[in-house]
Amino acid sequence: AQNGDIYSEEKFIERIRKTQIHDVNLSLQEIFSRPIHASLQIPIDENLKVAQSKLKKFQNQLLNFKKLKSTSTKTSNPKNVSLSKYDPLVKLVEIKKGINLLYRQNKVNPTFVLQAFIKGGLTEESSKNNGLYNIISGLLTSGYDDFTDNMLREFFEDRSSSFSSFSGKNAYGLTLHGQSKDFSELSPHFIGSFLRPNFSEKLLKHEKEMILRTLENQDKDPIQQCFLNLNQILFKNHSYSMNILGSKKSIKSFTKTNLKNTHQNNLKKKEILFTYCGKSDIRDITDFLKKNLNKLDERKKNPINISSIKPIYGKKLFIPFDREQTQIILGIPSGQLGSKYNIFFKMLTTHLYGQSSDLFVEVRDKLGLCYSIQPVHFTALEAGYWGIYLASGHDKAIKAIEAIKKLLIKIKLKGIQKKEFLRIKTMIEGQNLLNIQTNEDYANVYSIPVLHEKGVDFFYENNKQIKDLEYETFKKKLEEIMNKELNIIVVGRENNDIKTFFSL
Repeated sequence: AQNGDIYSEEKFIERIRKTQIHDVNLSLQEIFSRPIHASLQIPIDENLKVAQSKLKKFQNQLLNFKKLKSTSTKTSNPKNVSLSKYDPLVKLVEIKKGINLLYRQNKVNPTFVLQAFIKGGLTEESSKNNGLYNIISGLLTSGYDDFTDNMLREFFEDRSSSFSSFSGKNAYGLTLHGQSKDFSELSPHFIGSFLRPNFSEKLLKHEKEMILRTLENQDKDPIQQCFLNLNQILFKNHSYSMNILGSKKSIKSFTKTNLKNTHQNNLKKKEILFTYCGKSDIRDITDFLKKNLNKLDERKKNPINISSIKPIYGKKLFIPFDREQTQIILGIPSGQLGSKYNIFFKMLTTHLYGQSSDLFVEVRDKLGLCYSIQPVHFTALEAGYWGIYLASGHDKAIKAIEAIKKLLIKIKLKGIQKKEFLRIKTMIEGQNLLNIQTNEDYANVYSIPVLHEKGVDFFYENNKQIKDLEYETFKKKLEEIMNKELNIIVVGRENNDIKTFFSL
């Protein structure tokens, strides 16, 4: 009350919580750059000149302290910063050539997400080394230097944090999710695992066994077979057609040496993106990365080489499985990341998604032809697909396919009404707001487009294209999409209808 604010003490404590290390160092430099007044009181029998000399020496030491702090602490704002036109909290910083930091500040949330992306993944594999990047990423969290996987697991769990790896079509890396107050403790283990993983022989053997078991389970899983075979049809002769886990033959061939050499070679030559979303100041994160990446050389920014994939239409495949339920997918190519067609596929997906959609109401509720049904839209850097997945009784599978084809023909001939077109736009806008709430959401939205040179605003610019889309343009493109002949894959029990449909 005397300070004019009964909450002043709580606010003072909160200011202390928010204070970053660079704030302290800057303040120390400022304090010791001022003229220092020293007052000295000594016993009467002491030598005044000796005491003054010692005091003068102490003053000079303080000045040296100021100089040392100003050279050893990197507190200046980072250079080579790109900004987002849509999100003022987003910054893209060049740490060194070919190594960047995507930074988004969030002072409200007491947690952070730190990710490391490095180019690689399924696109760089062949039939001989298929599964290479999946197994590399699986071992990145299993120890480094003198830290074993058990030590790391216990360390992260004790701090209520999660530490995981990922491997995709065109990149692989690490994700750390923790409390902001623990960043200084957690981050060294993150960077150590990324730069100096052990690739333990014991854990490699275990990882191989687990992958081989998963591959055996996939062989017995009709849903997995449905999507794996769709990839093989649509991405024929391209690495996307392969199983991201690898094959039984390729998995057995991997050794600690070739895994380690591949990863270390990537660290030396390939572009790397770090993503941080949290409350720490950008200077603290850039200083942390510069300090820990000093042994990594600059690298050339290699142009992205996107392989052309010939679109495949009208293929039919039946895979016999003795199951009561039949898995079905009808799909067509949707183009690479950034393709103009993807916005139309996204709108079509939104139109057909949910329990109030024509797809659900007509095929499932009214006709009772399936247990579950939904549109699917997959997009990656070099290719993607759009389709409809459903699970049906084996005796209703072909009727369900015909009902879906009939519904899509109706959309092709009559289009989607303008009222529904505007509703789709509103739904997408709402979904976008709901889908980016957490630090991890933001990290996932921004990272992959930035890594593949689509820019920090790729997400927003795509949404702007949808917002600005004219109804007549949408109607015309929708008819063009619906004109394509569907690829159809059925995994289930054989019957007369299926024999006739597939001419078995």
